[in-house]
Formats: sequence, C-alpha cells, structure tokens
Amino acid sequence: MSMIAPSPVCDEALTAPPSAFALVVGEHILDTAALAGALRAGGFATLQMRSHTAALLTAWIDPPDVVVLDLEPTPFRGLRLLARWRALEQACSLTRAPILAIVGSAGEQTRQRCLKQGADDVVPRALVDRLLARRARALLRDAPRGVVPARPALRVVVSDA
Repeated sequence: MSMIAPSPVCDEALTAPPSAFALVVGEHILDTAALAGALRAGGFATLQMRSHTAALLTAWIDPPDVVVLDLEPTPFRGLRLLARWRALEQACSLTRAPILAIVGSAGEQTRQRCLKQGADDVVPRALVDRLLARRARALLRDAPRGVVPARPALRVVVSDA
C-alpha cells in the first residue's frame, strides 16, 4: 500500500484568503470539530454539518469556497455523497466547490476512488493537522473564479395528505 504523496503546492501563503468559507461534513461531531479547528487555525471561516442532506441543502443556498468531507467511519456513504454533491452542482448550475476528502487509509486505491467520485484532493487522517489548511488554500487558489450563477427558485410543497 503506497502513501499519498505530498501536494507540490503545500508551501503557499500561511493563511486562507479573507472570508474563505469551508463547509465541514462528517458523521462524528468530535471529528468534524477537529477538522474545523484545523481550518480555522489556517484562517478559514467554518460551518460543521453532520447531516449529508443538510450539507447539500446548505451548499445549494450558500455555496462554500471549499468542502471538507470526512469519509470515515462509513466510506461508502461518503463516496455516495461525493457523487450526489457533484450531480447537485451540475443540476442546479452551481459553482463547482473544491472538495477535500478525509480518509483513514492512505492507499492509492482509496485516493483513486475518491478522485473518481468527485473529490479534488485527498488527505489521510494522520496528516490532517499538517496538511488540511494548506491543501484547502491550494484548491482555492486553483479554483476558477467568476460570477456565481443564479440559482433556481426554491419551491417548498407542504401537504398533510
């Protein structure tokens, strides 16, 4: 099992761009709190979400600059969320948000599965403290900027039938 090679862009500026917003999604509150703390230390504003559905809705209403998706402890659900996230962006003409996947295994097979499902980068859990904010900044730097497309009107249907 090979280790994930360090990103060549890790030595960029020490802080995130002003008002960079990171959405942190994971099933365990202590893990998402630790991830959010590492991002805040790097200059990001963060919002933590446990519910995958709520995270998708939040991204639709207020697209984040970067998404950090903790794939543990249920990698299968996380990989499905990656695919759903990308499909939602396309269906709603949203700006494509860079996604950093946090994985427990640092193997190349895990990395390739994440990239295939829509992640832009993968960070092994063991290297989160050292690499997370740097990789997020690098993705922001490389992300295309422009006008955020108009979102379709939100339609809510309430029924007691």
